[in-house]
Amino acid sequence: MSLSDQDKQFIRDAVAEGVKAGNCACGLTSEERAEMPHHMGMIKDLGKGNYGAGIEVMRDMLKFWSRVRSVGEKVGVAIVVFIAVSLFGTIGGLIWIGLKEKVSK
Repeated sequence: MSLSDQDKQFIRDAVAEGVKAGNCACGLTSEERAEMPHHMGMIKDLGKGNYGAGIEVMRDMLKFWSRVRSVGEKVGVAIVVFIAVSLFGTIGGLIWIGLKEKVSK
């Protein structure tokens, strides 16, 4: 069964209208598309029924955790530097004491 030109135009218009309305799959797999209602529901819950407010809550949470991560990285580097300086200082001090004792004998 062949489609008429009118049928083909109807299909083109329907697809264009769907894409314009945002009803396209946007490259998501069927599994990902199936999870979108769950994801949007989570956003709506965060915003107490308001999607926009939920997105803002998510943004604030991401900013907070980004800051926590940044501080954690800085603290981790400070701890490693402290341990390294302490270790080298102790070893250097022991060597100095050993040399000092050897010279004094």
